[in-house]
Amino acid sequence: MYEKEVLMKKFIYFYFLFLFISQQVYSDDYVIRYWNDNDQTAIFEHNSFKYTWQFQRFDIPSPCKIKAYTLYLSGKPANVKVVLLGHQGGSPIPNLFMSSGKNVLSTEQLQFQGSQKPIPITITLQTPIDFYNDQCFVGFYTDDPDSTYFNTTVTNVNPSCQSPEGGTFNYQTLTDFKSVDSTYNWRVGSYAYFCDLVVEFIWGNTKGYFPNRTVTSGLSPSLTDSTIAWGDINNDGYLDALIGGRLYLNTQDGGFKEITTKAGLSGKPAANAFIDVDNDGDLDIIFLNSNPQGTSLSKLYLNDGNGNFVGKDINLPAFRGVSAFSIADINNDGYPDIFIAQSWSTDPPNLLPNYMLINNKNNTFTLKGGLCQTPVARRTLGTQFVDYDDDGDLDLFVTNYYLEQDELWENKGDLVFTDVAADKAIDMLTYQGKTYSNYGMGVDWYDFDNDGDLDLMLPQYCPTNFIALGFQGTTIYRNSNGKFTNTFDFQKGASSLGIEYEEAQSGGAWGDIDNDGLVDLILTTYYGCRYVDLYKQNTDHTFSNVTFEWGLNRIATGDDAAWVDFDNDGRLDLAMSMDRNFALYKNLYNPTIPNNWLELDLRSEVGNSQAIGAKVKVYTPERVYTQEVTAGRGRNIQKPSRLHFGLGNSNVITHVDVRWPGSKTYLTYYNIKINEINKIVEKSVSVEENKDLINHNSLNIVGANPINDRLQIEFQTAKNNYVKLALYDLQGNQVSNIMTQYLNPGKYNIINNVQNLPVGIYFVRLTADGENLYKTIIINR
Repeated sequence: MYEKEVLMKKFIYFYFLFLFISQQVYSDDYVIRYWNDNDQTAIFEHNSFKYTWQFQRFDIPSPCKIKAYTLYLSGKPANVKVVLLGHQGGSPIPNLFMSSGKNVLSTEQLQFQGSQKPIPITITLQTPIDFYNDQCFVGFYTDDPDSTYFNTTVTNVNPSCQSPEGGTFNYQTLTDFKSVDSTYNWRVGSYAYFCDLVVEFIWGNTKGYFPNRTVTSGLSPSLTDSTIAWGDINNDGYLDALIGGRLYLNTQDGGFKEITTKAGLSGKPAANAFIDVDNDGDLDIIFLNSNPQGTSLSKLYLNDGNGNFVGKDINLPAFRGVSAFSIADINNDGYPDIFIAQSWSTDPPNLLPNYMLINNKNNTFTLKGGLCQTPVARRTLGTQFVDYDDDGDLDLFVTNYYLEQDELWENKGDLVFTDVAADKAIDMLTYQGKTYSNYGMGVDWYDFDNDGDLDLMLPQYCPTNFIALGFQGTTIYRNSNGKFTNTFDFQKGASSLGIEYEEAQSGGAWGDIDNDGLVDLILTTYYGCRYVDLYKQNTDHTFSNVTFEWGLNRIATGDDAAWVDFDNDGRLDLAMSMDRNFALYKNLYNPTIPNNWLELDLRSEVGNSQAIGAKVKVYTPERVYTQEVTAGRGRNIQKPSRLHFGLGNSNVITHVDVRWPGSKTYLTYYNIKINEINKIVEKSVSVEENKDLINHNSLNIVGANPINDRLQIEFQTAKNNYVKLALYDLQGNQVSNIMTQYLNPGKYNIINNVQNLPVGIYFVRLTADGENLYKTIIINR
């Protein structure tokens, strides 16, 4: 990945054995160093390479508090600058700091008094730094490198990790940041500087909540991680797995049994997916085959309802670089359609088109040319259908690589889609008067802040030297009624929500790992020696790194990941990879007082059988949770259509609202049980039967309360009647007549602007059929 020359071994030696120098002793502290008392000391000649900075890299085995660091210097008196740097995007060299000055944990300007022999210079941090990543750097700079030296050993130290793509993780680097040619401004040494890092480890041992259960669950350890799908092929209530073309039946005891050959499947597809192509209630299988020549035919396997599949070639385009797929019934005819994306086929890359394929209702598809296609093809790596604007129809998001803008195709109805990504300022940045985009890698939409709007999470590759130009790593766009706020902090060079910048992130997925009602986030990395990050959401909607605590430390993953409750215990397990082979990690988190949960299995007898595209709102006294049923997202990943909700300590679900595919209104369902998998079926009913489903009036405030300027209200009426919705102050004065209108029975959603009202407490009153319902709101800015 990095074109760096190995440091020239040209030294001036001090001809004595380095004597141990006593250091400050810290209680419960540990000193990380890569030298010993008998190491010979040396310096690098400056005339062999005009270095300006020298860096010692430290491998951090577990979360810690960094308390102090020591450098051993010699030579003439000089002004010196010492920096403590953070993770540096996971790179083996601190290029992020040198190119942008970012990710600095501590800076010290010192007056070195000079010494013929190396002496320790210790910087004790006034406030210890909590550190949750796997490496940090100590850097040294002097105005006179010909006379003042950062002393080095002459003993080779083996790299902590090596990878063709990720780099070689040595411990010693020098740089000439004034070099005109950036290709030659780094040198990497195979030694270590005389440098110490004093830390206090926060965790003695990992709690190991996510042990690897791949082999013990009956799955092969050699499965590819390139495409993963979850679905219930025999409708027994347990999720089965389709991994790289191999089919595993859930044995309902925490294990799986391979039935690939028995089921009649063969081949190694570029992508595999579950799809009820004939809408008969049984999941069929599609293999999207791909090769650089475009000569491989895709395959459809029809489920006979008894776990047997009949294969047939299918009339799809000849794919050369399948990278993503998403399934949805975009024309609301009850049959699932499919969008298939491609990246590139050769190096240098040939751009390949994406395709929208419409289900013909006879187990074939028709290409809808031009639909959700850009005039010039882009290198797509992720896709997902989502109703981002909450208008009742599915839009499509497309993530593109290689500085090509992502696409947000807004559904206008009647198979008309318009790309509004630029209008929403998604994946756009300006540098020297020109507009650029990022290296998109994946996508996952989720209402992570529980405000009722689905937010956009974009895993992104970003070279360390690109941060200085305004490019960004992984970020979250917060959605507020179809308007987006990018949470990436360009001044910091990382997310403002606590997600640390990582150069090589490739995928990510939302899931509530502890069922506390605040969804968490797994982020995967593509290169070797680059590691997965698990972030737990805090109550203020920021995130904390819990990778080590939960047992996922130093796992080099692959393209993407999916959360799945494969054993039906209410805890989300993790399907991703280890060293580019598929791996299944079982969730063993079991606190003394466990949080509650809910899983919803939606099926339809009216539209597409898997209810793809349905939007669900779960109401508890504390919060409202919102999710959508999806099929295919990110990088050839299909998470279960069954929805999982963590409920925290809520022990009551007041009701669940479902807006079924093709509908603009919600139906309300009661008697939903917590800590169980609930099945909800959309049935074809008469008008009179449908009226019985909504048999009472209700009023709810959507999203966070206190509110700022936007009040969102959901209410339902049980009869045809005049309805009044109004806002009152504490004295009972009406301050806003939100609406007065004759309405039919049904569920309604109203958004009202309250920015002109002063801060305070107010009441929302719904008057319908002689009944008054009240909700309290607090306006706080």
